[in-house]
Amino acid sequence: GTPVEEAVIDAGLDFDPGQAYEILVTGGGDDLEATITGTDLRPLAQGQARLRVINASPDAGAFDVGIAGDEENLFEGIDFRDATDYVVLDAGDYSLEVRPGGEDMTVALQSDATLEEGVTYDLVALGRPDDQTLTLLALTAPVAIQTGDVATPEAASDDAAIAETVVPEAIEDVEASPTPAG
Repeated sequence: GTPVEEAVIDAGLDFDPGQAYEILVTGGGDDLEATITGTDLRPLAQGQARLRVINASPDAGAFDVGIAGDEENLFEGIDFRDATDYVVLDAGDYSLEVRPGGEDMTVALQSDATLEEGVTYDLVALGRPDDQTLTLLALTAPVAIQTGDVATPEAASDDAAIAETVVPEAIEDVEASPTPAG
């Protein structure tokens, strides 16, 4: 291998057990940097997927991401090397648009995506808009499907309890033990 002195990036990494991470090397030339993000692996409700966007395009500037035909953005003002928070969407087919930040609704990139149930998606914006290489790379991680009233509270009727009330039985004939002298 290459000697440590010739490393392009020298970074100490601290990982937590049971957590998934993505390490992206972003930038170019003398501006290479490791961008480390944790992946949300919590269970999803039946019929849902989780989505976020990471801007790894050095020349795209801050941009928004929305769904074609909808003026509302899913994500706004995503700067270079930033990752958005996750949103939970219904599983299905979406036509996603990368739009310049602000009021400009011009589409810099349109990408069709099928979001599958029980999957966390990290969409990484790569490439450069000026040479039309801007693209979205989907990194996926399957997660457990959580079913029942806790995962989908709208399925419960208005008067139904989400969980049973537990009433402890009465305790009789209990002798108290003395507190140790200290």
